Amino acid sequence: MFAISLGAALAALVWIYAGPGGRLVPLFLITLGASLVAYYAGFVDRRPNPLRFLAQAGAITLFLLTLLIAHVSRLDRRGAEIVAGLIAPYPRIDQVRFLPLVDRNQLQHWMLTTADSETDVVEFYALERNRAGWELLSPPPLMVLGREGEKLTVFISGDRRETTITLDLRRAP
Repeated sequence: MFAISLGAALAALVWIYAGPGGRLVPLFLITLGASLVAYYAGFVDRRPNPLRFLAQAGAITLFLLTLLIAHVSRLDRRGAEIVAGLIAPYPRIDQVRFLPLVDRNQLQHWMLTTADSETDVVEFYALERNRAGWELLSPPPLMVLGREGEKLTVFISGDRRETTITLDLRRAP
């Protein structure tokens, strides 16, 4: 019973931290369930088991993995807020993916997808009012935008199903 209570508390805390929705929710739920089963087998069940230490190690590892998945899911959702602060977000974005920081916080990378055509997205970002004060250094579909101490590269590519907008933000050290 303790394991179920602990699991429910953990799920509630992580769910609050990670929030509902997102592409990682199924993986989050699977690792949470697996960590609870391993916790029970390693720490609660008192029957003789020569592999108890493996279940204990698995419980701890899966618990840490569950927290990592929740954190990445939160970064994914925060990515939309960060992008909106940088440049006018394309109005019909289906998904925003934040990729891990590269180059010691000097390079950030996002991928946005939309069902709209590549032409529609290029026309949107070609308008000066949608660039939020960034100076256009090269034209679409591979736009390089600049402002003091920062450079934003916007690459727009598409196929028949979706268009991907890739944003790379480089800050001066």
